[in-house]
Amino acid sequence: MNHVSQHLQVDFDNAEFLYQLLDWLPVGVAVLDAAGDVLFWNRSAAVITGYHRDALKDVTLGDCFQGLDVGAADPIPGRPRREDWHRQDGRRITVILQWAHLRTKADHRSTIYAFIDMTENVIDEDSVQIVNQLLYEAAQRMQNQANTDGLTGLLNHRAFQERIRQEVSRTRRHKEPLSVAMFDVDHFKKCNDTYGHQFGDRVLAALSEVARNVFRQEDVVARYGGEEFVIMLPNTRVDAAVAVAERFRAAVEHHTVRYHGVEGNVTISCGVTSYEVDTRGEDVDLIVLRLVQQADEALYHAKASGRNRVVIHDYARRPKGS
Repeated sequence: MNHVSQHLQVDFDNAEFLYQLLDWLPVGVAVLDAAGDVLFWNRSAAVITGYHRDALKDVTLGDCFQGLDVGAADPIPGRPRREDWHRQDGRRITVILQWAHLRTKADHRSTIYAFIDMTENVIDEDSVQIVNQLLYEAAQRMQNQANTDGLTGLLNHRAFQERIRQEVSRTRRHKEPLSVAMFDVDHFKKCNDTYGHQFGDRVLAALSEVARNVFRQEDVVARYGGEEFVIMLPNTRVDAAVAVAERFRAAVEHHTVRYHGVEGNVTISCGVTSYEVDTRGEDVDLIVLRLVQQADEALYHAKASGRNRVVIHDYARRPKGS
């Protein structure tokens, strides 16, 4: 340091030297008098704003940049703030601006402004936000696709298992009833063999459409596998569940499926069971397993007893607490 100071003589009292130093800074620097007239305007200020020194002879900085009060006192001394300006060519830029009021020995008041162009950084921030939003939406779509059956648009088997576990936990906390129904298409193999698998796919999609019109928004309808579907009816006792299952069965029976000139009607068989909170404190997974098994057993009895009907599982018929 001593070696450098011996060879470098800097006259900081020389205004011309200071102006040359400020002129080469990579930061926009402007010095204004008390009236707002520009006394000094460095090269970087011209590059950032597009206003060259000659263009500032007859205007003030406030004229160039709308909203900048050149006579205002520092709101928080020494703290920079973000400003949106318009360049001479009309392009909007974002700068970080800092300023201070100065007084000369002759008591002449002036203000020095220093500003950095942060436009690209702001654009990058906006881009990051946009990208993050796109990634979030893509993740949501992937999650929906992972939970949704592609043919019917209903929940798939895995997603239903998650939902019913959540609902059983909630049901136990609030001591509310819960019903589960399972149904499948009668003689579905014959339907495929007669009309083709594409018509069979249309049947399954049609069933999902009918289900959306019959069941409540809070009911959960899922494709359990193949032509088998399962429905969870929160806060619903077995008699109400049977009534809505009968309404659904009738709606399917009277719904004509059409596909490329082929028309046909199908029927469904349905098994229903229910769960009401008791004092045994069973494990959630055991309750879920029992509900699905009981609904499947009731479905089997519906098909064995003639199809196109709704059957209640014996467990759900038992008096509560027995």
